[in-house]
Amino acid sequence: MLKRTIAIIFLAVLAFYASGAAYRPSSSDLARPDELPVIGKWMIAPSNKPANWLGIKFEGKEMREPINIVIVDSISRTPGQAIARIFRYCAKAGYRDRRGHSSGYSGYIGGSLYAQIPRKRGHAFSNRPYEMGNDHGRIFGPYKSGSMFYFTGAFSREVLGRMGRGITHKYGSFRFARNEFADQVTRKTELQISSYVFLDNKISSGALTTGDHDGYAIVLQN
Repeated sequence: MLKRTIAIIFLAVLAFYASGAAYRPSSSDLARPDELPVIGKWMIAPSNKPANWLGIKFEGKEMREPINIVIVDSISRTPGQAIARIFRYCAKAGYRDRRGHSSGYSGYIGGSLYAQIPRKRGHAFSNRPYEMGNDHGRIFGPYKSGSMFYFTGAFSREVLGRMGRGITHKYGSFRFARNEFADQVTRKTELQISSYVFLDNKISSGALTTGDHDGYAIVLQN
């Protein structure tokens, strides 16, 4: 009976992830900041719909997960070098490639979707193990324009909470997670804050919310 239940759940998950048509963002889903490529406002789930924090509601509303980090790499000469540099930056800043997180997400940059980094199933960059409250994120790219490689990122904070007699993760913050990541990488790597770019991806009405997000992404550049 248990094996049959697990099989049904597995098939349902596969069907859910296969159900999304190709992602075709509307103009309201895109930001066109000066001196940057077109940027999708949301982290995109494997269903090709904007990610919603696994359906967990905040203050009775569905969560929408915003892009809140942009990284501009002017040093790397190949996509492989740019991706390797992302891993080095994150490791130096204390954000290890850790298990225990949902995966398979993507981000929209310059007209295309880019798969998340890290790409291992069930992994994300996180400053603590998933058994603890932590800040974690996924980074998307690289998109190349001229001599620059561009990445976007979606970072969030999860805190421990209770569900019945068990322990679960609850939404903590997008803004504090973004700021903490930017603070750590600027302290410990050559990435520095170049600007705060308005992506107009704050929602606080109707049935949707972006929690404490303020609509801005921090732009980090080497």
